[in-house]
Amino acid sequence: DREQTRRGHWKGLQVEKPPYMSTERWESSCYGRNGSREGQLEESPFQDWEWTVDDDDDDDDGTRTRTKDESGCLFASFDVDRFCQLAANRTIAFLGDSITWQQFNSLNLLIGATDVSRQQQLINTHACKESTKLIWKRDNYATKAGMDHLLRISDPDVIVFNRGAHYVDNDVLASQLNETMSRAIDWQQSCDENNDKRYCMLVWRTTAPGFPNCDAERVRGPIGVGNRSMAEDLILNPSNPWYKDFPKVLHWWDFADQNMLVESIIESQRKSNPQFRWLFCVQTTTSTI
Repeated sequence: DREQTRRGHWKGLQVEKPPYMSTERWESSCYGRNGSREGQLEESPFQDWEWTVDDDDDDDDGTRTRTKDESGCLFASFDVDRFCQLAANRTIAFLGDSITWQQFNSLNLLIGATDVSRQQQLINTHACKESTKLIWKRDNYATKAGMDHLLRISDPDVIVFNRGAHYVDNDVLASQLNETMSRAIDWQQSCDENNDKRYCMLVWRTTAPGFPNCDAERVRGPIGVGNRSMAEDLILNPSNPWYKDFPKVLHWWDFADQNMLVESIIESQRKSNPQFRWLFCVQTTTSTI
């Protein structure tokens, strides 16, 4: 069921090859840090991770093959043709910081998208025989002004937005996010009223805490619901020696409280606007900064 799925966890999975090849600098640096992951994108089999609801079928090394678990739940592999079928004649827009760009870029690589135009803060692509459009606009704080600009230059069916790891005080965060959410809800209502056959969706993607030296801390795989509190505890103390080498402006130790604040803001907006449709997604990461 939904609750069982939400309370699942990440399991290691070996696949024949990586989902895509990338020459992006950020991805190369991730897999090549200190030589510990160098060449991993070319390895076969490739060490991947899969969300699962049970611990069954584990191999001796902690990984598993892709099999149905005892509950009968099996998540299908990503299928480009299926994606193109669902996203035909639709526009998917992303608003956020560099982490949002990484998600946007990964999706583009998965579906074989090509550039239409590319600027430092704004990228347009298309895929699926040009029937699907994707757009990313950089706005570290996902402001109302950024949302307004995104809606002026595109006609999205789905908007994925995120504030990332750019800290502001709680009062500023609440004020800015409420403004953005109100604008997004207005867009969704207008979309519903003007287009009977469209199903316009808002997706908020919060960011799980990253922390330095995750390999040294023996954190295996992405952060999920089950080990999110562990990751938050690791970065909770701002006097931790880690932060001597990293900018304290990121306020990683405030991630847990501000994620809860965001959740409460979205829930309040939902109660005030019963017709409001949204998906709340938790980004999973183990950042080695």
